[in-house]
Amino acid sequence: CHIFFELHRAHRDSRSVGRRQRQMVIRDRYTNNFFGMIMALPPGWEVSSREQIDQATRETIDAVATGEDQRRQLAEAAEVETAVLFIVTKKVGGVSGVITLQLTAENLKRLSHIRDGQQYLVQSMKALESSMLRYRQSGQGMTKDNVGGVEFWTNAIEYSLPNDVLYQKSYSGVRKKYALLFNLTYSTPEQLAAMEEIIDSIR
Repeated sequence: CHIFFELHRAHRDSRSVGRRQRQMVIRDRYTNNFFGMIMALPPGWEVSSREQIDQATRETIDAVATGEDQRRQLAEAAEVETAVLFIVTKKVGGVSGVITLQLTAENLKRLSHIRDGQQYLVQSMKALESSMLRYRQSGQGMTKDNVGGVEFWTNAIEYSLPNDVLYQKSYSGVRKKYALLFNLTYSTPEQLAAMEEIIDSIR
């Protein structure tokens, strides 16, 4: 069972947003023409199907919701303006069994105060604070980076599990009035390095 700790309003069915973004995965390359993005996928990574993405979204909502009302509100909020564009996973050992890289896009027309990735990450942290997840900030806090010529901000979180710790590093930037969010979920520094190679390949 894959559990993805996402801090945004994950989308159950990305027809409305994803269709406009004209994306494709061919062999070892992800291309998104809407955002002008190309990303290399090394051997051994599996691209999730639409059904797997929908299942991950349902699990996300169940993980962060504190009750049935909030679960319903999260699902309704996700219907139009947010899309999980892709999820890639690689099987590894350890507590999770997989490492995961996920890309999400959210239309900012309802969040017009957000101008950059740092502000979007702050908004995401507010959602996390109201969840049932046990976490703490790790690393140096939010820092600025450059990904494919676009300004991104990064943030790192540690999640406490019953018998272990799971880590997540997020990259967030704003492009064409959308917030882009990469979430990298892993257990060891080596696993993070493998995913950051994918991030570094973005052009």
